[in-house]
Amino acid sequence: SVCGLEITSTGQTSIEKASGESVKLDCQFTLAAEDSGPLDIEWSLQPSDNQKEEKVVILYSGDRAYENYYPPLKGRVHFNSPDPKNGDASINLLSLAAPDTGTYQCKVKKVPGIRSRKILLTVMVRPSKPRCSIEGPAHVGREVVLKCKSSDGTSPLQYVWEKTSGSKLLPANAVLGKTLTHSHPIL
Repeated sequence: SVCGLEITSTGQTSIEKASGESVKLDCQFTLAAEDSGPLDIEWSLQPSDNQKEEKVVILYSGDRAYENYYPPLKGRVHFNSPDPKNGDASINLLSLAAPDTGTYQCKVKKVPGIRSRKILLTVMVRPSKPRCSIEGPAHVGREVVLKCKSSDGTSPLQYVWEKTSGSKLLPANAVLGKTLTHSHPIL
């Protein structure tokens, strides 16, 4: 027989959010009369480093929601609807952190039907204030290397160097890499 269960969500399947923000992962579904078995909804997370195995983060089974299933998300993951069986299996994730990055899969099961939808969530972390240092003697005509590094922040980080006194232009022979090398008179 043809299965009537369908996931109807058509929203984004790739979402970027900043750490600390919240996000709704959308998973709307419709049922048909032939879907007669008990309804099960399961959300799982495949972490971004595929070394770790897929983990169930929240589920709905036997007319009950089990929200404290996955310790790293305890208290931060909830079904969007107080009654998911009415067609809304979406979840809300609160206070996002970098380890929440990964592929989330919504799986809706009601015999004989089973459907799933995947959403990639990337949690971006703003760079911390960089720590800067100088290598080499700060003498006229000598080469120095200026270094700056942020300990936190989602890759790839970009650094912009500027001169804050006199002409704002960097010297013509300054070489920009991860560090700034300069072999001109120190002004």
